[in-house]
Amino acid sequence: MQKPEAAASGRPRHLLHVFSTFAIGGPQRRFVDLANRFGRRFRHTIVALDGNEACATALDPGLDVSFLRMTIDKGRLWHNLRRWRREIAALAPDLLLTYNWGAIEWALANRFWPLCPHVHFEDGFHPDEVQGQKRRRVLMRRLALGKTKQVVVPSRTLHRMAHQIWRLPARKVLYVPNGIEAGRYGAPPPPLEPSLPGEGKVIGTLATLREEKNIGRLIRAVAALGEPNVRLVVA
Repeated sequence: MQKPEAAASGRPRHLLHVFSTFAIGGPQRRFVDLANRFGRRFRHTIVALDGNEACATALDPGLDVSFLRMTIDKGRLWHNLRRWRREIAALAPDLLLTYNWGAIEWALANRFWPLCPHVHFEDGFHPDEVQGQKRRRVLMRRLALGKTKQVVVPSRTLHRMAHQIWRLPARKVLYVPNGIEAGRYGAPPPPLEPSLPGEGKVIGTLATLREEKNIGRLIRAVAALGEPNVRLVVA
């Protein structure tokens, strides 16, 4: 959403992004790809709450990007909310974007008497929520995201959770699947060339080795192929 004065002046729209970390990862790389594609149509302020800004190296140096260095005072919710609200008011962004559970306090700070429109992104499960959502986090999401313009999720499971468990209106939850060109896999692939003589075919994955990634299922699936010349590489 663009403020009327921004549209009238033709100035770049100012986006405030809040990440728990700006280390190299899926949400960060997605943002970088989009920011690089849109160029100077937008001005970006990025908050990395753990101070890790490693993914900044992938940003186009021609972009208008600044980093706001702030840390969470753990156990001091109301103190943090006042700080976040002051920062949002001072920056006066056209849009606040928060990413995953680690940034939920910023969403809550903008919840009552919103200072700007807000979009929230949820990309997956926290490692300690593999077996189910924690009640405290469910209640916090219900409260913090109540006035959010849009909650964006990359899976049908998260879409269902946002609607049924977090009780967000279906019209506010937007399912945007990960950008994989599924058509490329609609036909059997050509025979794979061995990477080295005698190694056979290689199936690979690049993933964090956490329980919710379910690498064990991939191992079982490859084993079920019954192909002696297939090798699985987990990076």
